[in-house]
Amino acid sequence: MNTSRDGKVDLGTAILAHQLEQKHREVTLSVNGEDGMKINCKYEIEAVSCHIRLNQDSGHYVALRFEENGSVTYCDDREVYDLSKMLATNNSTLAKFCRENSLSGLVYILRRINS
Repeated sequence: MNTSRDGKVDLGTAILAHQLEQKHREVTLSVNGEDGMKINCKYEIEAVSCHIRLNQDSGHYVALRFEENGSVTYCDDREVYDLSKMLATNNSTLAKFCRENSLSGLVYILRRINS
């Protein structure tokens, strides 16, 4: 389980890293259909708004955008760059990057991929 710098478990980081380790961006959610019955719908993660916890009282917000070509764009206040290229150069993974930088997934932007 992922822990923050103060030793507490960061569920947002754990969930984000786990999803990225799956090598796909699909999630299945149970939603209410028009008839009120639960149905399982598949979604694809298009972007994630993340919080980077710097210490107990402060942090920074960034975003990850998953592009159609499979690359990942990293966005923050100062820069936007192709994170996939940086990870390939450093022989790293996106899940490892998220853990090492304490990226905690807060808001997930999803696109429904089945009816």
